[in-house]
Amino acid sequence: MSDSRASAAKDKFKVVIIGGGAGGLSVANQIYNRFLAAGKRLNHGDIVVLDEAQFHYYQPGWTLVGAGLRSKYDFRRPLASLFPPHIAHIGENVATFSPATSSVTTSAGRSITYEALVIAAGLKTNWDSISGLSQALIDPASGVSSIYSFDTCDKTWENIDSLQCGNAIFTQPAGVVKCAGGNETSEE
Repeated sequence: MSDSRASAAKDKFKVVIIGGGAGGLSVANQIYNRFLAAGKRLNHGDIVVLDEAQFHYYQPGWTLVGAGLRSKYDFRRPLASLFPPHIAHIGENVATFSPATSSVTTSAGRSITYEALVIAAGLKTNWDSISGLSQALIDPASGVSSIYSFDTCDKTWENIDSLQCGNAIFTQPAGVVKCAGGNETSEE
């Protein structure tokens, strides 16, 4: 099973992965498959992913939403539905790390120990680092939009479609970004 009930009685895992986005899900399956390929046995549930998100978003698809070609809902799936039966899922986030005891404590206060830890928590978009951006994104008349959020990606097409004259300015931040066209993540 892929929900918290499947792991409710278990607090010790061979591998704990923090984050159920593309990185965390991919690494979980790669580790499992490499053990199998090497002839080593992993039991179902020896690998667990911790993430309290309700949904997983395929963010590269948001580029198509911004172009008016697809609905943003085409790129959203319940996170729990993406776990194969051999990967456990605990629907909680990590609150603290304790490397000395090879353990993490979840947001619900649960202590989970591991032999190996993978942190694939992803990035958080910080709209507030640009003065006025958060307000402009929620204002339907601002003409400001972004494909970097489920809540704002459809506004991009609305802005493009309603532009009758003038200039459209497209920007990409300098430095580290998730991906030029988007990236996968999980969110509540």
